[in-house]
Amino acid sequence: MDGEDGIDGSNVVTASMAKVLEMDYLGRFDTSMWETDSIYMGHTSFGVPDGYWEDRSERRNNRGYLLDILDNGDPNRYPLNSAARYEITMPGTLGFGSTTEMIIEARVLSNLHAYADNGFDAQPADLDTLLAVVNEVVDEAEEGEYSYLVGLASPTGWSERVRN
Repeated sequence: MDGEDGIDGSNVVTASMAKVLEMDYLGRFDTSMWETDSIYMGHTSFGVPDGYWEDRSERRNNRGYLLDILDNGDPNRYPLNSAARYEITMPGTLGFGSTTEMIIEARVLSNLHAYADNGFDAQPADLDTLLAVVNEVVDEAEEGEYSYLVGLASPTGWSERVRN
């Protein structure tokens, strides 16, 4: 911005563009996961058998939350803060059940309120947004006693403070 009222048009990301960016990021992540042959897990390498992710992957999103805050408009044209999650498991004791060894996840973080209210967002994701996800991931990984690798993306980019 140059001191005038308004928003710098180069920073604006429309809801439909944020949706496209979200789908693109997660689609590329899914493709990478399904095409990978092995994953380094810190102390060992895990060979990924064909079809391994069939029952060990899922998509999550905040569609319900978006519907709560969206007054009108087609929710299919808005980002959903979607995530693609993959779980590496090992057979449990005596072959019963399984234990999680590692979660690998990609998430897209959008300001759903800005998109619902304005149809666009121009603010980069901030440190509070990043830390909320990091704290959630750390808590889950510590509770489950497994490794957690998460990749985060924001359609509007990241604030200077996050980048530093």
